[in-house]
Amino acid sequence: MSNHEAIAFEGEFVRVRRFDVQLSAGPGHNGENAAELAPLAFRAKWMFEQGLDAEKCVAVSVTGESMLPTLHPGDLVLVDRSKSDLRDSEIYALVDIAGDVRVKRLERLKDRLLLRSENVTFPTEMRTPSEVEQMTIIGRVVWGAHRPTVVKSRK
Repeated sequence: MSNHEAIAFEGEFVRVRRFDVQLSAGPGHNGENAAELAPLAFRAKWMFEQGLDAEKCVAVSVTGESMLPTLHPGDLVLVDRSKSDLRDSEIYALVDIAGDVRVKRLERLKDRLLLRSENVTFPTEMRTPSEVEQMTIIGRVVWGAHRPTVVKSRK
């Protein structure tokens, strides 16, 4: 990026649409008819540097513990919907075979697809070619924000 482009972006923000959808890190949730919430603001320069287009991104929440320690329940993630091409070992938002919206690390294995959890207590799931055809990759998770854990004060 040139110095002129950097100055043009300085202090400017772009808005990313946010939806009341919780990507399940576990078995799954249905995200149909999700309400649109107030958008999130990201620095335009950062979006540009990451190769992201705000119009092609959405912000949603994570629920469940299968993606710990990478993603925590309540985390907010930015999903790039233009990146639905599968790159092994990346984390994706997806609509699974039962229609549930989920977040998993995906990996191709010959003609099958593995849905991996980060939390070792959760099993890796496998999808057959016919099941993969029923799935929809929403996009790649490109950013996440951890929600701080609230600790009750001790008296």
